Amino acid sequence: MVQFLGVRPAAGNFNVIPKGSKTIKKVSDEIKTYTEEELLSGCSSKIEEAYSSLKKEIYLLYSDADEKIGKTMVNFSIDGRGLVFVRPQKNKITIWLRKGKYYDKNEKLLPDGWGGYPTITLSEDEFDIDYLKELIKKAYEY
Repeated sequence: MVQFLGVRPAAGNFNVIPKGSKTIKKVSDEIKTYTEEELLSGCSSKIEEAYSSLKKEIYLLYSDADEKIGKTMVNFSIDGRGLVFVRPQKNKITIWLRKGKYYDKNEKLLPDGWGGYPTITLSEDEFDIDYLKELIKKAYEY
């Protein structure tokens, strides 16, 4: 049984924004969608090539990977879980892996980088796709 306590619901629905609203238009205009071109602008041609080869290898290893481009980096995820974050910069590329214990034969991996994620930063001359492929395969296991 419902008992009336002297409080009545407000007339009308205050949570509905009418179609064609200026508020909806303003919010839509403010949402920014980033592109790879914007992300790679200012990067050297070697870093652009490194990013492209890394992206290609990720999709060859995991064809079901999803890609989300942000302002400064790209997130590659599988089943909604981040696999690897890639940040191309002018003359280097930084990669964050899933948390886990990694064997790093080249001793370039920082085990507790940004947010506690294992991090590796490679200059354009240090980029080694085979080395990164092994780290990404290990990240998938975690």
